[in-house]
Amino acid sequence: MPLPNNINDREYQKFILDQNGNVSVRMQDSYKPYLDSSNSTTTALGAAGTYNAGASDGWVDVSGYISVVTACLADQNGTLYMEFSDTGSGSADSSLTYAVTANINEVHKLTITRQYYRTRYLNGSVAQSSFEITTIIGDFGTLTAPLNLSLGQDADAMAVRTIEGEQDIAEGKRSGYSIVNKFGSNASVTGLADVWDGTGTYTGFPTGSAELVTVVSSAAGDDSDFEVTIYGLDASGNVQSEAITLNGTTKVDSVNTYTRVYRGVITASGTSNTEFTAGTITCQHKTTTANIFFVMPASANQSRVGCYTIPLGYTGYLRHLDVQMAKSNNATATGGLWIRNTGAPPRVTRNFTIGQTSPYVVAIYGGISLPALTDIAVRILTVSAGTLQVTTNFDIVLVKD
Repeated sequence: MPLPNNINDREYQKFILDQNGNVSVRMQDSYKPYLDSSNSTTTALGAAGTYNAGASDGWVDVSGYISVVTACLADQNGTLYMEFSDTGSGSADSSLTYAVTANINEVHKLTITRQYYRTRYLNGSVAQSSFEITTIIGDFGTLTAPLNLSLGQDADAMAVRTIEGEQDIAEGKRSGYSIVNKFGSNASVTGLADVWDGTGTYTGFPTGSAELVTVVSSAAGDDSDFEVTIYGLDASGNVQSEAITLNGTTKVDSVNTYTRVYRGVITASGTSNTEFTAGTITCQHKTTTANIFFVMPASANQSRVGCYTIPLGYTGYLRHLDVQMAKSNNATATGGLWIRNTGAPPRVTRNFTIGQTSPYVVAIYGGISLPALTDIAVRILTVSAGTLQVTTNFDIVLVKD
C-alpha cells in the first residue's frame, strides 16, 4: 500500500493494519484518546458478579495507541483486572490485578504491550448498589492525585502532597494503612511486671479458644449511665468491637466472643458525658477468669495497657517506643520489648535501662516487622529499689497484607 502524500514518516508509524491487511479507521488520529465503550459500564453487579468474563468479551484492538487508563468506583469490595492478549480471544497473555476497596476511586494507567486489551471485573460477596468502570484509550501523561484523595496501596498515581506520609495514614488517606498508638502504666512495679494497670505480667495473651468476656466495676455507682466500648480480636484474629453498658458490681457479658481485648474506653457517661467512673473497671474472659485483659483505674475512663496483638491480615511495623518512670522514683529499672510470633516462643527484641532522669526513647528506622497475630508487651525485669511507677508509649503502622 503506498504512503499517502500528506503523511510524514512519523505519522505513518501511527497506522495500523487489521488481520486482512487493511488500514485501520484510526488512520489520522491514532493517538487521540477515545472512550472505549466495550470496557466501560455503569451496570451494578450482583454478589460474585462478573464483567467481561467471557473468552471474547471486551477485547479491543489497541495496537495503534500508547497507553490505556481505567477508572473504577464501586460501593463494594471487588477485584479489577487490566488484561492484554496477542489474539483477542481466550485467556489473557498478561493480566494485572488490583484490589478495589469500596468507595475508593481506583485509577490505573498502563503502557500498551500487546495488540488487544480489555477490562475485567469480579465483584465481592455483597451485591453492588453502584458501580462504574471507565476505560479510555490514547496517549496519557503521568497520573496525579490531589491532597484530599485517598490513595490505595497499589495506586500508580503521583501524589501531589507536601505533608508527611504518616499524617496521610493518620487521616485515613492511605488505603490499607493505619496507625496504632498504645500507652500503658503500672504504678506498683517492684520486680518482674508488664506495663499495665493489672498485677505482675500481662494476662491478656491466652492461647485457648475465644470466649465471652465480662465487664464489671468495683463501685455500685458505675451503673447504666456508663458505657464502655471494648476493642479486640475474634476467634480468627479479626478486629471487632462492641459497647457494653455497666451494671455496677454485677458482671455484664459481651455479645461477641474474643481471643484478645486490647483496649477499653468509656464512650458514654451520663446525660452530658462529663462523668468519671468511681470504681475500677475489669474486663476478663467469662469462663477462664484468669485471662484479664484490662484493669481500668477509677477516673481514668480508658484502659492503659502497654501490650498489643497484630490483627489477622496485617503486618505491623513498630516505629517508636518510649519507657520512663516517675521523676519521684530514685531508682533504676531494666526491661525489654517482649514479642511472641504466633506458634513460636516469646523473645526480647529490645533491652533498656531507665532511671529517674533517663527514659528510654527510640525511633526505629523502617520499624520492627511484626507478622499477623504477634503479641507484644513492654516488660520490666528488675528494679534497683522500692516501688516504681512506669509508663510506656509505642506506635505501630499496620499494613494490610
